[in-house]
Amino acid sequence: MGSRTPGEVRRGTNRNTNPETIMPRKGYYSPPLRRDLVKRLYFAAKDLRVPMTVLNDRLMEDSLSRIYEAPAKVIPLHRATNQDTATAAA
Repeated sequence: MGSRTPGEVRRGTNRNTNPETIMPRKGYYSPPLRRDLVKRLYFAAKDLRVPMTVLNDRLMEDSLSRIYEAPAKVIPLHRATNQDTATAAA
């Protein structure tokens, strides 16, 4: 095949140039999603006829923009306990 210098990356034949659907490269942090969310994401993407990655990116962009535009309306990220509910009601 040809000689490569140490550290040189071999380029594949992937012709995908759409930045919304390019798979992440090794080394990026990719948090695991809950299985039930992946299932819902899969069927939603299938219904909308878009790749799951595209739908996920759109959902994340929308959610993050809502968080930063209206932080007072954001639901707390922790689960409310009975004590939290009683404190909020008082």
